[in-house]
Amino acid sequence: MKLDGINGKGTGKSGTKVYYVNHGQQIEREYTSHVSNPGTAAQTAQRSRFKLASQVSAVLEPSIVIPRKGMQSPRNLFVKKNMGYFYGADDGAQVTYENLQLTAGAVGLPSIVAERNANDTLLVSLEDRVTNLVSHVVWDIYKKTDDGLLRWMASAITEIGNATEFGDAEFNNMPGSLVIYAYGIKARNAKALAKFGNYQVADSRDVARLVANRTIEAKDYMFTATRGTSLGNGANGNIQPGEGQALVYLSSFNGGMIKFTTEGHEPVTVENVTINIDLGDSLTIEAVPNTDFAFIGWYNNGEQQRFSNTTPLTLTIDRMRDIVAVFSYVGSGGLE
Repeated sequence: MKLDGINGKGTGKSGTKVYYVNHGQQIEREYTSHVSNPGTAAQTAQRSRFKLASQVSAVLEPSIVIPRKGMQSPRNLFVKKNMGYFYGADDGAQVTYENLQLTAGAVGLPSIVAERNANDTLLVSLEDRVTNLVSHVVWDIYKKTDDGLLRWMASAITEIGNATEFGDAEFNNMPGSLVIYAYGIKARNAKALAKFGNYQVADSRDVARLVANRTIEAKDYMFTATRGTSLGNGANGNIQPGEGQALVYLSSFNGGMIKFTTEGHEPVTVENVTINIDLGDSLTIEAVPNTDFAFIGWYNNGEQQRFSNTTPLTLTIDRMRDIVAVFSYVGSGGLE
């Protein structure tokens, strides 16, 4: 074991203990010569969740604006905050990118309106004015790759004013399947607003850097929660609810489909869908497992405890819903 000074912090191994220093804090752990690698289905699924969460946090790291907390890095805190959106199974994991939070804020931001024209110019704005809510809106555009991961494309920061009450921004050359994030920043006083203008902030990566090195601090600036939406390959715009309607998101995970029926319409079977439903109408959802798979339950996206395992299940829609159907491989022998 190596000590920095007689009473300093140490690194290395001493007896059955291992010592190291993490951001100025002395850490002591038991030394283990043999590490077991259990392989039950639940343990494999959990490792799949953490592996995907680690990959996603690495890709989104330049955009994460969550300040370090002691030994917990922005990526650690991002994973902790978003872990509920990752669902794991024996053979992999999935996440709904649109729900991920790049910020630690709790103040809500209006939903995103995205439109793409024939020249692949992308126009983004918020559904409602944010003049009295934030001073700036930060936009991040990511593209889904063929392997289902993300690649950063572009960013913009819109200063809110008379001509930009909705946080409007425009991006050129934006083809393909996109994930769009937005969050707001509000300077808590005039001095903080003036300082922000002097930081020469060009895009979200500059904001993340300033938060990481604590140039921007919570006592001076308030961050909203993150809003996200997606734009499918070739789509001209994202789906918006009409007056008296709510959006319902349905997605299936790991070996199955969802058959849904809305009032006055025939059943439709899908893997993923976003639908508009009149408030007060009923929605019937039925899990359709693939061969050798079994239905586990319905989950509110972001929660790891199912709210029902009944199928078919009829719901009365009184708000936006985001529901995940989870399946599990059981083999030809059925459930064990």
